[in-house]
Amino acid sequence: MDLADTIHRAHDETIKEIIRESESYLAAQLSASIASDQRAVAFAGLVSGGTIVIAGSGVALIIGDLKDTILGVICILMSFGFIVSIRMAMNAAMPAQFEFSGNLPENWTDDIIKNKNIKRSLSEQAAHYNLMIKENAKLMKRNAAEMRYAMNIAWLTLLGGGVLSVMKLLGLIRISDINVY
Repeated sequence: MDLADTIHRAHDETIKEIIRESESYLAAQLSASIASDQRAVAFAGLVSGGTIVIAGSGVALIIGDLKDTILGVICILMSFGFIVSIRMAMNAAMPAQFEFSGNLPENWTDDIIKNKNIKRSLSEQAAHYNLMIKENAKLMKRNAAEMRYAMNIAWLTLLGGGVLSVMKLLGLIRISDINVY
């Protein structure tokens, strides 16, 4: 027995409550998804600004008057890590096929032609909302994972660059230690 058949067995008021709660759940998913997108875009913007400063500093350290090739290279490498993080954050915020509650009036045409009663139509709509909620949840889970990866990459890039910079400042990394073949 499919979900629509099971729901159809419920009392009319129960079916209306299922529809109401499903629409409320879909609205809550939409709000959470919009907030998540805003968070991802803000994070990408913040990291972008820092990346520009770090990349510019790296280039200046390599070709400018204050030559420090090792720190310059560390800055450039950090910029690449941050660029990956930015891209992942933007992936999380990209437009996606998100499901919304409600439907087009033309979607009722088949029910009207088949002379379905309202109880059956609402039961099918509730079953459809169930699928929509599940699809939204999968999308939101994927985007959240993408955003966590973006934040972890940014953190590891910052940590790695910091450790390498301190090592260089302590004299643990010298230009003579670097062999390029």
